[in-house]
Amino acid sequence: MKWMLLIAGGGILFLVVLSVVLPSVPVWLGGLIGIAVFLAAGTLVARFMD
Repeated sequence: MKWMLLIAGGGILFLVVLSVVLPSVPVWLGGLIGIAVFLAAGTLVARFMD
């Protein structure tokens, strides 16, 4: 459970940093970045689950 919260918090923090660094990306590109981060975080959580 601790790993899942850590990975989810890291994913949200990564998206926040990206939104500050790249404020002028199109909506569709932001959606693709969000989906990629979601899939990466889901993959990491699936690896840590027993």
